[in-house]
Amino acid sequence: MKKIFRILDIALFAYVASLALILGFVSPSLNWDVIGYVGAAKALGESDPTAVHQFTFAMIQGAVLPAVFQAFITGPDPHGIFSDPHALFELLPFYQIRIGYILLVRLLSLVGVSMVTATFAISAVSVALTLVLLFYMSRTFLAPQLRIVIPLAALAFGFTDIARMSTPDGLALLTIIGCCFLFLKNEVVFLQRILPLLGLIRTDLSLFSLAMLVALFTRSDAAKREIGVAMVATVAICIGVEAVFGHPGWATILYVTLVQPLPYPISSPPTVTPGLYLKVLVEGLRELPHENGFLVYVGLSACCVLIQRRFANEVRAHRSSASQLGMICAWYILIHFVALPVAWDRFFAGPYIMGIFALLAMLTERTKATSSTPKNAPSGI
Repeated sequence: MKKIFRILDIALFAYVASLALILGFVSPSLNWDVIGYVGAAKALGESDPTAVHQFTFAMIQGAVLPAVFQAFITGPDPHGIFSDPHALFELLPFYQIRIGYILLVRLLSLVGVSMVTATFAISAVSVALTLVLLFYMSRTFLAPQLRIVIPLAALAFGFTDIARMSTPDGLALLTIIGCCFLFLKNEVVFLQRILPLLGLIRTDLSLFSLAMLVALFTRSDAAKREIGVAMVATVAICIGVEAVFGHPGWATILYVTLVQPLPYPISSPPTVTPGLYLKVLVEGLRELPHENGFLVYVGLSACCVLIQRRFANEVRAHRSSASQLGMICAWYILIHFVALPVAWDRFFAGPYIMGIFALLAMLTERTKATSSTPKNAPSGI
């Protein structure tokens, strides 16, 4: 039976990774975010709004089908970016703060890859590599009969959709999974160097970095000072990136994302009152039952917890790395949702799947401990 499970998990991982890679290149979801990221990449070496505007739309026109380009320039334009170079230029700080992703797009353009292609190629390759890493992690930490849950969960959490996006979410997914692997391997030195840099890919990942650093701080006796420095560096990098590119901050992001998009959101910033925030929060909570990824995460988590109760007396695993990892993912999901009350899979696919992975790893640990304990042996305290 174990051999069957091993063959099955190889097949499932290979299928999902191949599907993500193929869909990412063959059927990219070229939404209007590609305009912002191409413009942000061009703006690294160009300060003239008109030149950036002309280059961006010329680049997109040359990379997509005529019908797709027509949809861009004739569709809704709430930010005014299609007709006004200054409106596009004012919107770029929202994209430029993802500087790690922008630099990769720029680097690929220097070796002959179209910036438009680079935006989704990074996502496709990142998601495929994520599946490869998850396969290795499953072989390392999970029982054979539990491994097939991970590729199926990857489908449920929208990995193949993320692979098609012209956003940094695929790259963010890969870095989250990589850091979780290092956490389970207890690679404290690597983590305290890498975690502060996650905010360069997506600034909200600084919340994930801080949660993981706090967990490392609580369980480490020898490196508390270094971990504390890493926490300060995480906050400093996040604040510094936003300051360098003139990002307007949390309130504007909340407003243009969940209230209404605005032209010139930096020169004419909106106001977010406590009443408006509470209204947005309530609307976000109402939408949660309609978010498939969130429902799968909650459902699988509940199943794992119920199964683990069978082994509760055999093993006390509340201080294990897997248990802490599950808490890190849960806290990140909670804090991120409170800050920006929306449960889009592209934000949470990494924490979702690693939260499930952590529970499965705990179940594996407890099952092994139970099977190795003599039947007549007294249970643990």
